[in-house]
Amino acid sequence: MLKENKKPVSQYHNISKKEKYLFITEILSEQKIKHLLENENHSFGMIKDLMQRDYLEENTKEIVKNIVCAKSHQAFSNILKENGLSFDLDKYNKMPQHWKIQYRFPKDWSIEQIKKEIYTASSLGQQITVEKRKTNGSYNNVVFDKKWSPFAIDFYTTKGYTEEYAIERIKKICSNGAKQALKNVQKPSTEAKIEAILQQTGKPYSTQFVVKNDGVFDNRKNFIYDFLLPETKTIIEVNGDFFHANPNIYCEYDDIPLPSGISKAKDIWNKDQRKIDFAKQKGYNVIIVWEHEINYRIETVKDKLLNV
Repeated sequence: MLKENKKPVSQYHNISKKEKYLFITEILSEQKIKHLLENENHSFGMIKDLMQRDYLEENTKEIVKNIVCAKSHQAFSNILKENGLSFDLDKYNKMPQHWKIQYRFPKDWSIEQIKKEIYTASSLGQQITVEKRKTNGSYNNVVFDKKWSPFAIDFYTTKGYTEEYAIERIKKICSNGAKQALKNVQKPSTEAKIEAILQQTGKPYSTQFVVKNDGVFDNRKNFIYDFLLPETKTIIEVNGDFFHANPNIYCEYDDIPLPSGISKAKDIWNKDQRKIDFAKQKGYNVIIVWEHEINYRIETVKDKLLNV
């Protein structure tokens, strides 16, 4: 039984996609939409962004606002698809990221302003990492003078390990790359914030959840996931914008200078997708939370996790 104050799915639920398309083309002509899709490499999502920014007025019909302002791009895309429209995905994917999301910024912003804003957001995490490295010591050195740093000999000797073991361990961590080293011995601030939210919910959870790999998806022995909510078999992965090449910031052919070497963004995405596919094959639900979401839309992240 539904609660009395629960919102209905939509008052326009029974209107056909053809009718919705006709409402859309009253605001932005079919000819204009086709031109943008076919000649200017726009995607359906870009059309939606453009309409939301430039074509919705106070007197715009409520149904159009309902369609264009919906959170999901998928419903809008389906309306255009079912009315015979399409776009070249390969050409779209080759366009730079600042071009793809240009309509999410004010109309009077130049491309240079947009690029600067994207760069500022994407570099924030990198700057924090650089500062931490300056504080803790360079990752290129073996000996560190901070007892709480996993790259310091004292970090191990104070726990009873020999100095020889400490040096070998530091070398191994360095060879594995900064990302895995941090995950092994330090909790990134983004993961700490997610854990704080999970603690507030009171839901049971575990961290650094390991699933043994059967060799089908990857050559990795195990897949390690950031959080597991056992009650709902839900895995939560916290992805850094830089190390995971956030697709809202980078395009597929961008070079990402990781500690282990330069990788193309698309290769990072493919690796992450194999990890997600493996978890789903094992019966887990997967939620991805991005660093940018945590830093700038934390309330949205809270709502996402509270509704799991």
